[in-house]
Amino acid sequence: MVQVLKWIESKIKAFAWILMLASSFSLAFILVINVTNITGRYFFNIPLKSTYELTGLSMIFLISLAWPFTTATKGHVAVDIVTLLLPNCVRVALEIFNQLIGLVFFGAMTVGAVMTGIELNKLGQHSDLLQIPFSPFSLLMGSGAFFVFIVIGIQLLSFLGHLRLKEG
Repeated sequence: MVQVLKWIESKIKAFAWILMLASSFSLAFILVINVTNITGRYFFNIPLKSTYELTGLSMIFLISLAWPFTTATKGHVAVDIVTLLLPNCVRVALEIFNQLIGLVFFGAMTVGAVMTGIELNKLGQHSDLLQIPFSPFSLLMGSGAFFVFIVIGIQLLSFLGHLRLKEG
């Protein structure tokens, strides 16, 4: 069972890495439009219109695609000064609790973002200046949250599998 979970985890990390590459293009796009805007505004007195709109929507793209990789590689900031002082059984319980909270949070976020995306599509909501529809961005956020949900679920199962091996 643990070997299967490790195989699944390796495939998820590979897919998450591809998503991270796509998010890197979004970051480069954000950099280019903001540098272009600042250069145009201060050197040529011709600002780039809709920079804030494009930056905001691109940030959704960036975050939604970078979440899974950061979660899969456990790249989030963790301060363990207090937890290192706790007994091992308490640390294990906290790890399981943390993973369960993550599952609930990202599961709810997935459902909420998808429902919002469907509603935004029905209402025809779009950005003010460029008329870019909001629903794809909400659905992308839901997809990113769903993939993080899967990553956390696999990490939890893997953690429980390692605990079982230690006991057995």
